[in-house]
Amino acid sequence: MLTKYNKIIEGSCQKKILIDITFSKEYDANKVIIFSHGFKGFKDWGPFNKIAEHFASKGFIFLKFNFSHNGTS
Repeated sequence: MLTKYNKIIEGSCQKKILIDITFSKEYDANKVIIFSHGFKGFKDWGPFNKIAEHFASKGFIFLKFNFSHNGTS
């Protein structure tokens, strides 16, 4: 079973940054993937949620986020 956790932090110019963290009960705290999307992208675009689930099911902590000025926060 996977756990998904959302967190909002403050970025530059007080813009909010939304962070998603996905992990399983059997996660390894030494195995963390920090995913940053490319230009004109956002954290939930296309296959990014499936990618997070795949790595989380393999014991990784998968963190993805939107940049503070990308227009989605």
